[in-house]
Amino acid sequence: KAPSIDDVFREYFQPVVEGVKWLESSNETAYVDIIVGGAKPEYEKALKFMGKSMQASQTDPNGEVVIDVDLSEQMMRVKIGDIDVRDYKISTGASDTPTPVGRFKILNKDELRIGNKWPHYHMPKWQGFTNRGHGLHALPYLANDRGVFWNEALEHIGRPVSHGCIRLMTEDATELYGLTELGMPIVIHL
Repeated sequence: KAPSIDDVFREYFQPVVEGVKWLESSNETAYVDIIVGGAKPEYEKALKFMGKSMQASQTDPNGEVVIDVDLSEQMMRVKIGDIDVRDYKISTGASDTPTPVGRFKILNKDELRIGNKWPHYHMPKWQGFTNRGHGLHALPYLANDRGVFWNEALEHIGRPVSHGCIRLMTEDATELYGLTELGMPIVIHL
């Protein structure tokens, strides 16, 4: 039962195969928006970015939308102001090829970026944030390895192993790519 205040309550649900497993892929997750009293125009930004159960009024309609990357937790959060509205587990740079720390912005976006150095990694849903080649992207793969490298990269989510980029699961990278625009700020910290 929703409180009787003007708001939009977003509730996420994950189905379960009884006695077998939870269906955890974002493709298998559903949400319902419960509108009480009428949706206010200032809730539109929150509703675009909200990726978890929460109230639209919890966010600041004038708050800046920022991609916040926590290297120590290997987590990426989309924030509106100070409120986390969406979370992703990530893999960042290894100790000898660290992810840069600081404030950046999305400089370019490509459906697929192919690395210019051997072994020419394929990086879907590329979003570059430095001129030195750092970006957000889906798990990389190699053109002719029959998925061997991609499966290895899948095991690395949550661990710092990249060459400085920020890797996401494929469905997360696709979702984030659809939410972002050029110039969106990225804050990377320890």
